[in-house]
Amino acid sequence: DLTNEVAYVISTFADSITSIDISDPSNLTELDSFNSSSLTFAVNVALDLTNQVAYVVSRLANSITSIDISDPSNLTELDSFDSANLNSVRGIALDLTNQVAYVASGGSNSITSIDISDPSNLTQLDNLSNTNLNFAIYVVLDLTNQVAYVASLNADGITSIDISTPSNLTELDSLRNSNLDGARGVALDLINQVAYVVAQNADSITSIDISDPSNL
Repeated sequence: DLTNEVAYVISTFADSITSIDISDPSNLTELDSFNSSSLTFAVNVALDLTNQVAYVVSRLANSITSIDISDPSNLTELDSFDSANLNSVRGIALDLTNQVAYVASGGSNSITSIDISDPSNLTQLDNLSNTNLNFAIYVVLDLTNQVAYVASLNADGITSIDISTPSNLTELDSLRNSNLDGARGVALDLINQVAYVVAQNADSITSIDISDPSNL
């Protein structure tokens, strides 16, 4: 949070989120730390700075948890939503315009849309699961075209998902090949309409044309 000069750090083995004062980079100081069973094996965090909420996904809690960060020295839990659809959750991306979180879950081979319009009452909108999302691990959003791109570790691929209706997620296309063996992360160049996928087993980075999300 560059406006307030605070960093938020999740700790997998401490089951926690910690706020760090970064106003003086040569003297980092802890402001607060919040730990909970809802954050068991916390693995990822995304921030809504407008509403001052952090969203933490936790692998062993199979959950997404909303944390009030309006006072970085007093972190408090607003809500936590857990489900079998979030089994071994790994990735999260936020659509703040439509107030929806998209969560990639490895254990359920799926992407789930979560309504975050009320951070104190997180609710599921939809879940899409199939073999192309086998061990879904990372998700990024193209909000202009309303498409989510999911990297799936065991499917060795990238999948494009239509998110124009968050309550009705639909697959557009999936690209799977040996260059994407162990696909683990994806970044988007939206100007040139290219996705870059890193794959741990292939020891590679691959560029994917996403100008037509239904034909990767």
